[in-house]
Amino acid sequence: MWNKVRHGQLFDYNFNHIFMFVSLFYFLQLATSTPKYATCYFESGNPVIVDKIDKEKGVAWATFDDTIDQVGTSHIVIETTAESEPTSLQKTYCAGYVDGYLMQERIFNRWMLQKDILGVNRTDAFDKKWTDWMEKNIEFTKNSIKENGESPYWKSVALILSQLDGIVDGYKRRVEKEAKAGQDMTYMDFWILQSIGDIYDLQPYWDAKAVVDPFKFMECTALVTILPDYSDVFFGHDTWSDYRKMSNTVKEYIFHVEEWSATRVEVSTKIGAIPSSEDFWITSNGLLIFETTIGNQNSTLKQQISEKTLLTWIRNYHASWVANTGEQWADEFLTLNSGTYNNQYVIVDSKVLSPGKKPEKNLIWVTETMPTIGVKGDVTQYLADNLYFPSFNVPYFPEIRKIANYTEDDYYKSSRYLILQRDAPGVATLDDFKHVMRYNSKDEPIDSDSGYQIFARYDMSEKKQRAFGGLDTKVTTALTALQTMGFDGIWSPQYENYTAWDFESEENIKKFGHISHDGLPAHWEFPWTNYSGESYSRCNFTDKNKCINTEACGWCTYDAICLTGNKDGPYGYKCQAGWKVKVEDKPWSTPVIASVTAVSFIFCAIIYIYNIYDNQKKKNEQKQYSQI
Repeated sequence: MWNKVRHGQLFDYNFNHIFMFVSLFYFLQLATSTPKYATCYFESGNPVIVDKIDKEKGVAWATFDDTIDQVGTSHIVIETTAESEPTSLQKTYCAGYVDGYLMQERIFNRWMLQKDILGVNRTDAFDKKWTDWMEKNIEFTKNSIKENGESPYWKSVALILSQLDGIVDGYKRRVEKEAKAGQDMTYMDFWILQSIGDIYDLQPYWDAKAVVDPFKFMECTALVTILPDYSDVFFGHDTWSDYRKMSNTVKEYIFHVEEWSATRVEVSTKIGAIPSSEDFWITSNGLLIFETTIGNQNSTLKQQISEKTLLTWIRNYHASWVANTGEQWADEFLTLNSGTYNNQYVIVDSKVLSPGKKPEKNLIWVTETMPTIGVKGDVTQYLADNLYFPSFNVPYFPEIRKIANYTEDDYYKSSRYLILQRDAPGVATLDDFKHVMRYNSKDEPIDSDSGYQIFARYDMSEKKQRAFGGLDTKVTTALTALQTMGFDGIWSPQYENYTAWDFESEENIKKFGHISHDGLPAHWEFPWTNYSGESYSRCNFTDKNKCINTEACGWCTYDAICLTGNKDGPYGYKCQAGWKVKVEDKPWSTPVIASVTAVSFIFCAIIYIYNIYDNQKKKNEQKQYSQI
């Protein structure tokens, strides 16, 4: 157990004892969970759903473990066929269809709670200002797809909208099949459900007098640390929000579509959302992505939002499927920036890490947005020099700070910045990292208030009491994510130092009244749970050529096995003899080779022509000699 951090700060709890006891208790419950299955395919052009896995006929299929009562989150694996005959649009449509069909009841519960949070009566329609703007934005998006049919960018966006169509229709199919009166949801309902983060920035645009809850922009703490010997990178994200938002799910997408370079994307998100609504992503391209929200404090800037852009939920989902590097992710994401749901995104490229060597560039990129502006930058040097990079709802880039009306003090004097500055460089193990990510101590000298620490509990705050705080924590390492797409997660507000959150406790009812929590457990004290990519191992090849041609994989010649590694050798393994990886051409090699080839060709041509000329000359001279 890790009992201390820098400056002698003591953690108040024995984490290992809690973890062992709670894990055993919930493991026994988890064993009783019964997965649900569904397969989608087409007959005469119409979607068909069956309650089983059928990979022969299926265009897409899914396995859904509804374990929210056991571990605080559900889990769904959605896979498309690798066959080329169904189109990519059919594949993503069916992927959405099985999602909406299997999770229908959970989606409806979340939708009711979300309307409560937005202050909209459960049976009422949304304000016409909201739906009019959204309809114009949908029209712009769909028209752009039609007008740019051959564009790789818009082909990708079309796949995302096809997946949304599928989830809408799959949900509707389940409602009709089981005659669930009063649970209908429209296409606009689902569009708004995807766009919850964007709505927080759109509300003051729709109504300049609207008072937006400042808590909406205090969502999340995140952290990247690198070990002092540069052997691995730790990557973690805490979701902060209203406690009614704990409709959690882990989604694993296994998609075989030619328009997307990644074949797998794993996300921690909210039920009914296609992308990661809290933005924790791991992709088969080796990227790890998280975000923390940045509030726009510039009232003039809020009015410069346009419906002729793409909302954040589309841009981040697109970028996560197509990008192979951190910089590419930022570029794809910043295209058609809406200036809504403004966040600081941090992207770690696990393929760049060379264990034991100080990273120089491209290991970690950051991008931030506001209306009309997006900034990106490589912060690898910052991470290498300081051993950590923090993220905590304040812009990192001075340009964004200035335009959004933040000061340097907002950043450098933030309690979370100061706590992470002290504790993050001391992280030596993944358990250390977990402690830092869930840190909240009554004895914290920087700020002892429970709402102003790494993993907030505002319901316990003495300054701003609210049923709001840290909801969950997800952590992994660069090497783990690269090799297995695995991560550890815990879906519960901080209970290590405080009484566990309970919607129905007398104390909370006295403080906040009766809080609706449709479909959610009352008591939140769940254990750490591990998730890994479904049957995924990056370098699981028996064919030498396939192994060598896969980025971040190499072949042990004597052992005849494929392992994760780089040109210097495999990670965590020593080959008996011989190690081969794909040798990439240097940027300068092609022009140099071309130049040398051209010069050689010209030189040979000159010699050839000269020889022809010389031979002809000799023949002429011989002819003249003969005549004499």
